[in-house]
Amino acid sequence: GHRGAILTTTFSPGGKLALSGGLDKTVRLWDCQTGKELACFMGHKEQIKHVSFSLDSEWARSVSSDGASKVWDLKSASVCKRSIISKLDLCNAISADGKWICSGGDSGIVQIWDRETGQEHALGEGHKRFVTTVSVSATADWVVSGSKDGAVILWDCRAKRKRFNFEGHTEPVRHVSLSPDGKWALSGGDDSTVRLWSCETGKEKFCFNHSDSVECVAISPDCKSAISGDGKGAVHLWDCKTGKMRFRFNHSGTVKCVALSPNNKWALSGSANGEICLWDCETGEQKFSDQNQNAPVASVAFSDDGKRALFGNSAGVVTLLSCEGSEKGIDLVNGYPVEQVQFLSTGEIFVYTSQPAAQIWTQKDLTTFLKWSSGETYFSAENLSLANAEDLTEANRHLLLQNGACIIPRSQSSNLIQPGRSIIHRSQLLGSTAVNKASSSDSSSCPLQ
Repeated sequence: GHRGAILTTTFSPGGKLALSGGLDKTVRLWDCQTGKELACFMGHKEQIKHVSFSLDSEWARSVSSDGASKVWDLKSASVCKRSIISKLDLCNAISADGKWICSGGDSGIVQIWDRETGQEHALGEGHKRFVTTVSVSATADWVVSGSKDGAVILWDCRAKRKRFNFEGHTEPVRHVSLSPDGKWALSGGDDSTVRLWSCETGKEKFCFNHSDSVECVAISPDCKSAISGDGKGAVHLWDCKTGKMRFRFNHSGTVKCVALSPNNKWALSGSANGEICLWDCETGEQKFSDQNQNAPVASVAFSDDGKRALFGNSAGVVTLLSCEGSEKGIDLVNGYPVEQVQFLSTGEIFVYTSQPAAQIWTQKDLTTFLKWSSGETYFSAENLSLANAEDLTEANRHLLLQNGACIIPRSQSSNLIQPGRSIIHRSQLLGSTAVNKASSSDSSSCPLQ
């Protein structure tokens, strides 16, 4: 077994396999029935601090103390080319194709990372104080960054050098947004202004004004519209051709994140008091509002077709919402504070959290999750558990247990659920109307106790 202390362990969703990682820098796969070691994965340079299984138990992920993240193929006992960056920096952004991750931090240096290999490329020095925000074009040809010194810089990723230093902000820059084609950049900051920049000439096209510090900005993919949110709860929708404000939306708290759909039909916003809103950009009306998040909303995003939306909050909940239907959003519980969410052009969902940092949820993960639920659902890629089972049929109960779920009485769920675990409740997986009440005896077989 391990030659040193074991620092992290986890079970597969079905409970047949286990993973462990330790001081010896190895990840080991175990058969829970025989207790035998099935594989030993080597390749990390530092001690292992986190291990997890995929939903189908075909691959595993490990993170070491130096921030390296590796994804292992459990069938071939080899490392996959799906490695991602774990420990990044104060601010991060991922390209739409999912191949590159950009980061910036207190060093003032902007870096770009190859998602598969983890190779780092520094774009150069340019900021005098720490970098507060970054944004990357769709194919990672261009990166824009903003910092505490008020500077906004456009970087040429191929040449690995600074292209333009956009001058105009007089206070720290809080957020930047780069158009997918890299032709336009948007920035907002403590000077209560939003500025639209041409990445071809380096000049400012428009300056939009707020009555308070601008917390977040976003530009539509076609560069026709821009959106911004401030510390007093105001959300402004701007016309990038005329420079005029089209609509003003209002939150009851500081607006922390905004987004525009590719077709310019919808706008998303999230606030520090946990309110999430979907707005109609054609009429200015509110389409959807949820004030029961109970945690600051950190990031919002649209899918490429504009039909789905994502919200991520500091409680570790990522909400998947249909923009066209009236059904309630589905909650995907990650278990760690969410800092960023994004749909990738590959169909995957990128989630950046405080720990274990960057995660990629594939379409296969989401399809499996959706098959297991038709109600108000919480999801984790590591383990599955079931709470609030008043409406659970016997067939559904058996199906969930076969797939690694455990039954938890509703009265105990809040105390038993831990980071990395999930809750599924009010599920009717097979569409049956029969009711089976969960008793307190269900908890005796629960591995969370």
